[in-house]
Formats: sequence, C-alpha cells, structure tokens
Amino acid sequence: MRSNGKYILGIDPGRAKCGLALVYHSAGGCQKLYGKVIAVSQLEEELRQLLAQWPLEKVVLGDGTGKKAIFQRLNNFFSSKIEINYVDERNSSLEARRRYWQEKPARGIWRLIPTSMRVPPEPYDEYVALILIERYLEARKKCEEEP
Repeated sequence: MRSNGKYILGIDPGRAKCGLALVYHSAGGCQKLYGKVIAVSQLEEELRQLLAQWPLEKVVLGDGTGKKAIFQRLNNFFSSKIEINYVDERNSSLEARRRYWQEKPARGIWRLIPTSMRVPPEPYDEYVALILIERYLEARKKCEEEP
C-alpha cells in the first residue's frame, strides 16, 4: 500500500455491463492498477475483490445509461462510507476508442483503416471508466486553481 495518494475507482455504467478502472492518484500523477469489463450482476463481487486488495477512497460514476441503478447498488454496498461522484460521460466512448487503439494498435491490413472507422474486437468500457477518472481529477484541479 502506498501513502499520500488516493485509490479511485471509475465506473462506466450500463444496463448489462460496466467498465471498471482503478487508479492510484498522487502528486506524481495517476497510475492505472486495474481495468476490466464485467456484467452488472457481478458488480458487488468485483467490489469485494477490489476492496480486499486496495483501500478505495472515491468512486467516479459516469452519468450515462444505467447510472441510477448502479448508483443505488454502490450506495447499498458502501453504506455511504465512500464518496460517489458523477462525471459527464459525453463523448467518452469516442475518446476511449482512440485510447484503446493507442494501447492495442491494429496489425496487418487493419492498420490501413483509420481508427475512427475501426471497432475494437472486445468491449472497451474500462477505457471509458479511466477517462471518467481523468475528467474528475481535471475538474478538481481546475476548481483548486480558481481563486
């Protein structure tokens, strides 16, 4: 376990599946520790496993499809012990798709097709969750900078 930083979980909510990303945020920046796409029905079990490994301090939840149901499940699970923050999800899927292709470049003939026209071969909701955390941290940073 590290000190002087925070463990933040990002969740891209959905009706059938959720994207999860966990980062360690400190003055030195963010380090992604975990990313996964799970069925909504597995959320509480996945949270138990994450809490067994890392001391979560915040949850960042996208404000898109399925947010109310996921918020209710999180609230019941954490019993208001962990702060849950909504973040604007607008255009996060497009941004996540670009990030996916940066981290997992296409091979062979697929490289010739522009990334905007390619669809990843697997769900990339974990990248959306990571972008939501980044947006949350950027918004907080701006608030702290303003007089």
